[in-house]
Amino acid sequence: MLFVTHDLGVVAEIADEVVVMYVGRVVEAGDVDTIFHAPVHPYTKALLQSVPRMHGQPTERLAIIDGMVPSRFNRPPGLQLSSPMQRGKGGPVRPEGSAARRHRRRACRQLSALRRKTMMADPMNQPRPLLELNDLRMHFPIRKGAFRRVVGHVKAVDGVSLRVEDGETLGIVGESGCGKSTLARTVLRIYQPTSGEIRYRSRSGGTVDLAALSGSALDEIHRDLRIVFQDPQSSLNPRLPVIDIIGEVLGVNGIAKGRELEHRVADLMQSVGLRPEYMHRYPHAFSGGERQRIGIARALASNPRLVIADEAVSALDVSVQAQTINLLQDLQEQFGLTYLFVAHDLSVVRHISDNIAVMYVGRVVEKAPTEQIFSRPLHPYTEALLSAVPIADPRMRRHGQRIRLAGEVADPAHPPPGCAFHPRCRYATELCKQEVPGLRTVTADGHAVACHYAESLTLNPFADRIIPEFN
Repeated sequence: MLFVTHDLGVVAEIADEVVVMYVGRVVEAGDVDTIFHAPVHPYTKALLQSVPRMHGQPTERLAIIDGMVPSRFNRPPGLQLSSPMQRGKGGPVRPEGSAARRHRRRACRQLSALRRKTMMADPMNQPRPLLELNDLRMHFPIRKGAFRRVVGHVKAVDGVSLRVEDGETLGIVGESGCGKSTLARTVLRIYQPTSGEIRYRSRSGGTVDLAALSGSALDEIHRDLRIVFQDPQSSLNPRLPVIDIIGEVLGVNGIAKGRELEHRVADLMQSVGLRPEYMHRYPHAFSGGERQRIGIARALASNPRLVIADEAVSALDVSVQAQTINLLQDLQEQFGLTYLFVAHDLSVVRHISDNIAVMYVGRVVEKAPTEQIFSRPLHPYTEALLSAVPIADPRMRRHGQRIRLAGEVADPAHPPPGCAFHPRCRYATELCKQEVPGLRTVTADGHAVACHYAESLTLNPFADRIIPEFN
């Protein structure tokens, strides 16, 4: 098998030999153990150091490679890595430590914990969140026959209730088909929800239900809620230069025009680390990471309060992914943003999120602060997800046994009775097959779970797995 990927965890899991390429050339090759534990080339070392870890402090900034991958049409002479290397510092990796950022994140999490305790002590005297979902449902009709009669529904989002605080990053995780992207797009009102509330606290301090808005009222709200899509290639119009892609948001919302629009686009490009003089170039002239930065600049153009990142880094290689994650964190500080971060890479979610919600077949089965999800998961599905994370170390193949779930994700058009996870759960009982567990708070720090036996189960997704450190 010839396996091409940017996921170093998967490489460590399945490969015998590894070839590392940079700008069309092989820069290092060898057996998988040597590449991961005794790399020689600076680029290989930089890639390994850029990987988000399942250990350590999640508030630490990721190590990155300076600069961008040079264009294949304008390669630098000599060493191909000379462009992104940090010149004169002895290596390509710049570990951007930030004591101020770590302090801010700690303060934010302490404030979130205080809010949760206040809510539990006095539910009538709780601060209003920026966004609150109440029993939100998004059911897509199934039509059959010549007359296209509705014969059923795909319950993509089925009764989700969540709170997102101002300045928080809420990670949404789960397998493909669990409804996390549908939830994000329903919040943005790309879809008209079937039922439920999407309560948003506006700039004036009032609360509006986005599910009930339409027309110009909804257009006004869309200035505050923006999205960064997964694929930076298909989400940008290839027939428009960057100034029109970003400037369209400014023009449509009446924010700027003419020379002022050009200045605003230049400022936005600088904010996301792009050269303003490139604004007249077309998307094909940029790398994948640069195109994603254009998408982020477009999302920021209307000065939003809530940004939905829908798998925003999953299509990027590990070094560009690290740059983009650090950029999102910087922009959150600079513009006071709140993030709804949808992803399937749990190591990335752990790094960037304050709280995490785990979804399965359209429902939230667990929600808790990030540290709680990783240190003490309470739902068997969360345990299985954490156990399945590939570790970027080939020596980990010999440690432990992953939890392998039987069967496939339940069909949201025909979910099983009781708990939707029970056909795949090794702890399931007759009660699980008959009664749907509600999402309930079980700890003082706000850890919520939808499992009948959450208090009695002892879950350990990392049993016999030693999480490695890389020097």
